[in-house]
Amino acid sequence: MLSMRDGKLSFEHVRRIIAGIGGVSLDGVTADTSLRLLGFTSSLPLLKLQSALEARAGRALPLLADSMTVGEVLTAGEVPTATGSPIVDEEIPTRLPKPTLRSRPPDLGAESFFIGVDIEEFSQFPKASDPAKDDFYSAQFTEEEIAYALLSANPVATFCGLFCAKESVKKSAPDLLNLRMREIQIHHRDGRPEVVLVDRSLSHRYRFTLGVSHSTNYAVATVLAIRI
Repeated sequence: MLSMRDGKLSFEHVRRIIAGIGGVSLDGVTADTSLRLLGFTSSLPLLKLQSALEARAGRALPLLADSMTVGEVLTAGEVPTATGSPIVDEEIPTRLPKPTLRSRPPDLGAESFFIGVDIEEFSQFPKASDPAKDDFYSAQFTEEEIAYALLSANPVATFCGLFCAKESVKKSAPDLLNLRMREIQIHHRDGRPEVVLVDRSLSHRYRFTLGVSHSTNYAVATVLAIRI
């Protein structure tokens, strides 16, 4: 196992992680090569890489983008985040507040409505004997979400649907794009999925309507975000 000093990732360490997750030759992973050219062209592989790097570093790292080079990934790993520590779930009330009744609908402009859509293939999700202890799954999902998926008839399909739901929320509005996956929680009430944001200021700013569907090999989610 490659060693780290003071939570920093060495260049060789980053190269090996990228090559392993991307399924590319180590020789092709140079400092100037972009993640996009190495096959990290969507959120799922980028988050696999993010999870692996954070697990090795033992702390949260800045969010990765496909436009970053391998050298920039290393630089991101050397610079602590604002907290310098992994994200910890904030307590969310188990019972969500009921919406306030209004005498008439609010006058919302077209700019107040946002739509996000995401589709993923089941086979792209890593196999794990215990998702609760797996770097990728524990970085994307809360303990409640993992338990919900494992108790379902098809855990892989459920994990895929939960991922799509979170990703569709991120895509729905500009100020939600940089949220981490665990900052978006999917609760279920009477079998219906509901979006809960850890950030209180954002949770009071938006209301969401979420739909998730599955086929034999894919899951898709669509969210309508209403800024209020």
